[in-house]
Amino acid sequence: MASEFAEMLAALVGGVPGAVGAVFIDWEGEAVDQFGHIPEMDIKLIGAHWGVVLNLIKNMLSPQLLGNAHQIILSSDKADIIVQVVDKDYCIVLAMKESSHLGMALHQLERTSVEICTHM
Repeated sequence: MASEFAEMLAALVGGVPGAVGAVFIDWEGEAVDQFGHIPEMDIKLIGAHWGVVLNLIKNMLSPQLLGNAHQIILSSDKADIIVQVVDKDYCIVLAMKESSHLGMALHQLERTSVEICTHM
């Protein structure tokens, strides 16, 4: 039986055409839970790598000048990645095909982030 977080991630991926997976990670990039149409190890690695990127960006930003990072969006020729901060210790990484609808993905990610926060 899937956990509550896995069910939320499955709803996120199912709600974004072109999404291939989502992973809920902690401050070290370790997967708390995931859902994907790609191998489990692949989505976990995507989460781990983007967790490192998020931490680097957080360390580069000056909270006094720019504030705290809430989101990272990468759009490339082959894929799109969105990292959504859930709270200071957790985030969601959503992996999508390049043809995905970013606006819908951002909306669904925000909704999922709020939902996960209420269950933590």
